Amino acid sequence: MTATKDFRSYAFSYERIRACGKYLSKNCYWKLFAIENTIRIIIHSILSVQWTETPDWWQALAGEAKKTAERNMKKYLKPETRIFSSPGKHPLYFIYINDLNEIIRANSPYFEQVIPRLDKLILDIETLVVPRNIVAHMNYPNKNDQNRIDVFYNDLQITLDIIKERGIDFKIP
Repeated sequence: MTATKDFRSYAFSYERIRACGKYLSKNCYWKLFAIENTIRIIIHSILSVQWTETPDWWQALAGEAKKTAERNMKKYLKPETRIFSSPGKHPLYFIYINDLNEIIRANSPYFEQVIPRLDKLILDIETLVVPRNIVAHMNYPNKNDQNRIDVFYNDLQITLDIIKERGIDFKIP
């Protein structure tokens, strides 16, 4: 079987475009879906336990991520968008991976108690933003981008194991 290559390097072929979409769905998109939603769960699980100042960590959160979530939630409440699926019930589902990373960075004391080498996780998320956006915006990632997604996906499982070993129960927001 020949490798699927970026359709934009060839003359128009609807079959080639479909093949690229199938390839990305099978090899990249599902991993990004798992990564981004797992990061949401990690944030919620850790802050739900570690944030003891108030009962609801989200309400006490400050920063641009919270503002982005509120702005995006308002868009989904407009009558013309109510016919579509909502990203979720919790505000974490209304923000992007760079916002998730900002929550971790801004609240690092809570995460450092649970995640060793938190600085590496923050940097790794930062290096995933571009490959994630390439795939999420229906473009074709190069081999380096695809490898970055694969490595992060595999490393995330190790992080999950460490968090679980440290007694944090995973809670879906």
